[in-house]
Amino acid sequence: MSRVTTNQPTGTPTWVELRVPDPEPATRFYRALFGWTVECVGDTTMCLLDGLPVAAVSADRDVGTAPAGWDMYLAADDCDEVARRVTTPVAR
Repeated sequence: MSRVTTNQPTGTPTWVELRVPDPEPATRFYRALFGWTVECVGDTTMCLLDGLPVAAVSADRDVGTAPAGWDMYLAADDCDEVARRVTTPVAR
């Protein structure tokens, strides 16, 4: 796994978080699969590799409103510019 030490270009995936109704089985699965260790921080389980955070697992408090799944966060150099770009209609 690569280690990021600088800000990434806009649009680069930078973080993932798994939302599930019951985090414990998911945490056990990913610990076994990837060799992660975990640390509980409030209602969130931080997943660590070599002591560094790589993902999070959290309880989905709105069960039934959205399916369980992974949320991916993307880098942005300028949040206002990204918001403008995603809300501006594309000319066809």
